[in-house]
Amino acid sequence: MPNNAVFTNSASDLKVQIFGSSTTLPIKVDSDGKLQIASIDSPVTLSGDLDIRDLSSSQDSVAVYGSSDGGTTKTILKTDSSGALYVTAESLTVEAEDLDIRTLTPNDSISIYGTDGTNNVQIKTDSNGRIEVASIQNTIDVNVTNSDLDIRNLSEGQDSILIYGNDGSNNVVIATDSEGYIKTVSAKRSFISSLNSNLSTDDDYTYLSFIDVSMYSDYVFYVKNKGSNSASFVVQISPTENESDAITHITDIEVEAGQKELIIPSKFLRYLRLGYKSKNSGQSTTLDIYFQARY
Repeated sequence: MPNNAVFTNSASDLKVQIFGSSTTLPIKVDSDGKLQIASIDSPVTLSGDLDIRDLSSSQDSVAVYGSSDGGTTKTILKTDSSGALYVTAESLTVEAEDLDIRTLTPNDSISIYGTDGTNNVQIKTDSNGRIEVASIQNTIDVNVTNSDLDIRNLSEGQDSILIYGNDGSNNVVIATDSEGYIKTVSAKRSFISSLNSNLSTDDDYTYLSFIDVSMYSDYVFYVKNKGSNSASFVVQISPTENESDAITHITDIEVEAGQKELIIPSKFLRYLRLGYKSKNSGQSTTLDIYFQARY
């Protein structure tokens, strides 16, 4: 009490009223002695170096607001349960110069789009990451113009070139062994055979057609006299198929009735032919003549 002496030693019996601007109204507290403060209509401005304890996520929270109308209406920024900020699908333009971000890693992904002529479409790959290419419906003419085309050097570690041969009908890739040596097979020799059978002899020479022997390594005539009279044979060779160019190489080989004989030319020109006739005038006989060659 003002100006009254206090005669007590008990702190619990000591009481002091603290007044504000009005001497008739004491400062109000609640039942726990905590100071009660009424709401303030006007903003309070604090200045100076305000020092409070560090904020703690376990007991403090700070709400961040945004505004779509210059500050008249404020809306708290929204996040998901993990704290990631929600962003609405608005048109966003980013302009940057010399933008420096972290190095991309295999955990990052970049989608590449093409266009179907109307819409942007994501380029499709298979499960191995290879680009899938649709079949081309129409013929496309592609003209490539370039000078001094420079690509990386080929590497056996990632590049390959297949070399093909032909088996006479199909293209076949040339085979190698595990060390890269070309596999070869022994060439098979080819053989031909032709028969002129039941030929009748006359008094003058009759000639078979010219045969081109330029590709043969060996060739021979086999004659068999099936008749009852002897026959005579000659071999002519020629650089052309013209009869006037032919010269007689082997002459007057006689094969008697019922006998067989080989006639082997020993000189070469591209073409040859065999001639036959009766040994004796008016005494015809019957012949079988084979021509056989290998190459």
